[in-house]
Amino acid sequence: MRFNRYFHNLKTILSDRERKSIGRMLYENMLLLLKDKSLPVHYYSRGLYRKDQKDLYAYVNNKTLYSLWPLFNSEEYIPILDNKLLFHLFFKDKHIPLPKLLAYNINALFIHNNKVQHIPDPASFMDFLDLLLKEAAGPVFIKQSTGSHGGKGIFRINPEDPGVNKHLMTEIHQNLIRSSFIFEAALDQHPVLDVINPSCINTIRTDTFIDKDLRIENMAAYIRFGRGNIPVDNISSGGCAVDLDLTKGTLQKYGNTSLTVSGGETYTSHPLTGVAFEGTAIPFVQETKSLVRRAAGFLPSLRLVGWDVALTPGGPVLVEGNHDYDITGLDRTSGGYNRNPVFIKVLEEYKGLKRNKTKSNSEKISFGKNCRKFFRVVLNEKNRKPLLTIIRECFRLLWLNKSFPMHYFGRYLYIKGKSNIEDYVPNKILYSLWPRFNATEMLPILDNKLLFEYYFGDSHLTTIQILLYNINHFFFVGTETHIITDEQQFEHFLEQIINKLKNKSIFIKKTTNSFGGKNIFKINSGDLPMEGNKRHAIFSEIVSSSYIFQETIVQHSKLDQINPSCINSIRIDTFLRKEGKAEVISAFLRFGVLNTLVDNTSSGGSQISIDLESGRLDKYGYATITDGKGRIYEAHPDTEFVFEGFTVPFFAESIDLVRKAAECIPGIRLIGWDVGITENGPVLIEGNHDYDMTGTDLALYGCRKNPVLQLIFQEAGIRIP
Repeated sequence: MRFNRYFHNLKTILSDRERKSIGRMLYENMLLLLKDKSLPVHYYSRGLYRKDQKDLYAYVNNKTLYSLWPLFNSEEYIPILDNKLLFHLFFKDKHIPLPKLLAYNINALFIHNNKVQHIPDPASFMDFLDLLLKEAAGPVFIKQSTGSHGGKGIFRINPEDPGVNKHLMTEIHQNLIRSSFIFEAALDQHPVLDVINPSCINTIRTDTFIDKDLRIENMAAYIRFGRGNIPVDNISSGGCAVDLDLTKGTLQKYGNTSLTVSGGETYTSHPLTGVAFEGTAIPFVQETKSLVRRAAGFLPSLRLVGWDVALTPGGPVLVEGNHDYDITGLDRTSGGYNRNPVFIKVLEEYKGLKRNKTKSNSEKISFGKNCRKFFRVVLNEKNRKPLLTIIRECFRLLWLNKSFPMHYFGRYLYIKGKSNIEDYVPNKILYSLWPRFNATEMLPILDNKLLFEYYFGDSHLTTIQILLYNINHFFFVGTETHIITDEQQFEHFLEQIINKLKNKSIFIKKTTNSFGGKNIFKINSGDLPMEGNKRHAIFSEIVSSSYIFQETIVQHSKLDQINPSCINSIRIDTFLRKEGKAEVISAFLRFGVLNTLVDNTSSGGSQISIDLESGRLDKYGYATITDGKGRIYEAHPDTEFVFEGFTVPFFAESIDLVRKAAECIPGIRLIGWDVGITENGPVLIEGNHDYDMTGTDLALYGCRKNPVLQLIFQEAGIRIP
């Protein structure tokens, strides 16, 4: 592949009258090959084959440029830049100027003003567009939410289009219902840029770097000018890039195009309007630099970002950010990043990071160890079936499902009285459901607790308010940023936050990648000042990653009777039909034990099924075999509260809350919701797209006969033996 790219457009290069001699080009290629130990593809894309290019070593090879992003950009916040909907939600909260978001869709479900509409046909789609065009009072841009590059997946709709171009509207609708898109009102471009090219919005591409001392710096910038009647300015779509002097605020002499797309042509004026580039004063350059630095400051774990900014008569507007942007364009237009003082710092740190990079081994759960736990618990269970019966039933399920029946033990089917063993569904089938029903581009909303709050808070659902969050040493309270570098400063900061709270208590959770109640801290005002080792451990952990800080909620007094040591949440799972209606599958209450902070069954907690009609608890509570040693309870082991017949407060309201939440996020159709119950009603804690459906199978006494799951299996094309 690299050789194909290396020799691509060779004919164009050889026919260029301004090229160097073949002997000179071969010699310079050999010098760069020896220096960089990789093919000098950048020799061609930077135009180094031309006679006017003298500084051969000013430019950075592609291999180095493309290896920067994984080292400088943390994965947990990349979805904010990758997904245009999440980008809007995040930066809207920061009061960053953005294009107006009118609506978005996920397949045939369209969300406008927090209302979901099922729009399966082109006629309804044109009516929907008419509504958006009136709201925008001008053209509307439709952009693919994720996976679009180089201006692809973008449609510009003018007010007259729905009425006169029905064929185009049908084609667009067919594209939309296969994926996810956002609808934005078109921006008014500043007159200075309109004079150069009025056919599209011509954006500034500028990049920022956050150095190891936490300083945010601008590196370079160019303006992209579209050519022809295409609605975008991307270089890969035929546009040209002109270097923008960030100090003087003026354009440089040359506009460069892509060697692959446009033959590497160079212009001194726009090819359509004839307006010369050199010396043109660009408005709002200092404001643009400030805007992108401010935006970068809200995402400090993404240290190297390319920002796209539109200039309107009222000032700069942030269009998007790119964590894996093509740095080669800035390398070329700026005259070579090896001469850029900020990029030199990037390279110095890059070399250090590259040397120190070590492979981390992910934690693996031993299958054999779990099996030994299972069998030890089963053999020691006094109320188990005879061993021969267990073996016979396991072989029966093995023959029926063509896989070892691990679910036989996880669902307590070895207990006497469990006769409907075929009603329970094997794990391999249940775990295969998530990829079939949950759209990848929407998963970060549930995976990232900060985005969860932005999304569902914006939908006016009751959630636990986030007081602040951190990304490493950056702590964000509203639009304020605090850089905290030592543990005493951290403790003082916490004390100020906690003293303002009614409950004088704060809950700290890892923003992403937390499972089973891990990575959670609870700090009360009485815990301050903390003992030195504890303070050091908590501070070190928090600044090594990203956490959210919430006021500790006070659960309903009736649930306190069962277990007062933690919030005992309800797990309710829902399935969203194609037309956008949410169905509840099951519900169960989880309770913690032994003064734990969490109620997760994987942390030693247990679950009790809730009747969906009455909201009453079942007779038995179940703990997991691996974490709860396979215990079955009729009463809480600490408080001795008897479960059977207890009515969960606000249960009907909880069902209503998760139905509304499920219908707000149509891209994820199968979700396990966690709901807390306070004296004032239910509150949405989190949603899980890849949750353990063992609890569902237990709560339903077997998933096979559940009407909602039968619908799910049918749509998924799964036949239960």
